[in-house]
Amino acid sequence: MMHYWQKCLWVLGLLLFSQGAFAHPHAWIDLRISPMLNDQGQITALREAWLFDPMYSAMILEEQQAAGPADEFDQRLNDFGQVMITHMTPNRYFNRLQGATSEPVQDFTLRKIRDRIELDFILPLSQPVDPQEGLSYRIYDPSYYIEMLHNEQQPKIFRNGCTLRID
Repeated sequence: MMHYWQKCLWVLGLLLFSQGAFAHPHAWIDLRISPMLNDQGQITALREAWLFDPMYSAMILEEQQAAGPADEFDQRLNDFGQVMITHMTPNRYFNRLQGATSEPVQDFTLRKIRDRIELDFILPLSQPVDPQEGLSYRIYDPSYYIEMLHNEQQPKIFRNGCTLRID
């Protein structure tokens, strides 16, 4: 027979461990990022490419293919990209910059790449940043609905001399 304190510990353990079961991603993104520079060599924006996992991509592609004529598919897909961008705006597109602030996304495209969708966009900075001073960012979904990981083929050194260090 369990004592009162053993029952309390057992219930507490169930509560603690069951919370972890609710926090898991439902979509995965392979992320590529590169700095964009002005003529003075300052970072003015980040170009991001989010390649969604095959399962999430299949759901979106199937939905957009069923929504109308085939010759309008690319436009419907890009319209859905606008919906994605709009919904991410209050969360600052999941980017947390240190030493800089960002402006609304520009020049986005949502396209099909083989059996997956990729959202490509430019996140402009409010003020240019000197690369010598560095720019730190974190990118994540605080609800952990989406897991974002840098693509392993992500370049670590860019043509402009900037380097990427992933912690």
